Amino acid sequence: MKKLNVGLVDGAFGGSIFPHFHDCDTEVIKDIGQLMESFSEGGNKFDLLIFSGGEDVNPARYNSRNTASHFNPKRDALEFGCIKILQDIPKTKSPLLLGICRGHQVLNVAYGANLVQDIFTTFEIHHPGTHPVEDNSIKSPSKLGEMFSRGVNSMHHQCVSIESASSNFVPVLSYGHIIEASVSHRDKAITVQFHPEFMDDVKSDEFFTYIKNIAYGKETVPLFTESERSVIMDNMYRKLKRFWNEESRLKRVLPSSIENSFSGTVRRASRQVREFEEVLRTTSDRIDTNVDDEPGVDPPEEETITRVDAAQEIEGQRDERLELPENFWSTNTYLRYAGSYRSATSTNPDNESEVEP
Repeated sequence: MKKLNVGLVDGAFGGSIFPHFHDCDTEVIKDIGQLMESFSEGGNKFDLLIFSGGEDVNPARYNSRNTASHFNPKRDALEFGCIKILQDIPKTKSPLLLGICRGHQVLNVAYGANLVQDIFTTFEIHHPGTHPVEDNSIKSPSKLGEMFSRGVNSMHHQCVSIESASSNFVPVLSYGHIIEASVSHRDKAITVQFHPEFMDDVKSDEFFTYIKNIAYGKETVPLFTESERSVIMDNMYRKLKRFWNEESRLKRVLPSSIENSFSGTVRRASRQVREFEEVLRTTSDRIDTNVDDEPGVDPPEEETITRVDAAQEIEGQRDERLELPENFWSTNTYLRYAGSYRSATSTNPDNESEVEP
């Protein structure tokens, strides 16, 4: 059996994704010309193209004003440019497309979807770091539904919602308003809002083996008729009623649903981090200040403190005082998300800029 040729557009998260394709030939696509060359002489170099996670999508791509997006214009230009090439070639030559997190959003937007720019302020829902998903298949449990029946991870603040979905894609998994996975048989695409590359080895291997089998031609992208898609969408709207009943219950149980959401955690973390920085500054002053009022006299016992002691003290404080998701600090989630939240509107406050070609 020949090796699959796998391309990762832009290369983001390659360190986590490529190990799942150790038995394939892999390549990072850094410019549009690189992809165009792969279709030279009427051939097709790649069997699978992956669009991975990362920054938000420029709202101008879906004709919206920026309200909460922090984007990278160069990456947008690369990924949407690659998709435009794929849309213009015969479907028989098109590789399988896989979208993960941002890639899920990019592919859906490229085929007509809009995005919700901030799920916490738009829906005011309790959106935990891990959560269950609804399998929307109407015939039998879908392959993705079976794989992720115990839930998925969540590392996003934007989404493709039921109300803004692309007609090219069928939403096979959802969580409330949020489309968690979608497929397009016509466009040979599978997209997931979550990060299977960060899940346990069994689930990761099962998912990426499934993707490789489709790329090899052993399996196919699930096929749904237009009428089946309509039934799925109708069912999803009905499920929303049950979802909002549960959200109403959470709002009665919790002090505030939004405060207990991930963005609420980030806001609390921001306050605590400022306090930690103040403790560090004070500790540094204590270390650097000369307390020897008399020659030969040691400083008081309680003033003998090292920077390591201070760091360990703060490390214990922050885990004790904050109700944070598991591995919150070690994965730098605060740095990635809180930083982008704070700078999103200040970096691109009105987003009236033109989209790069």
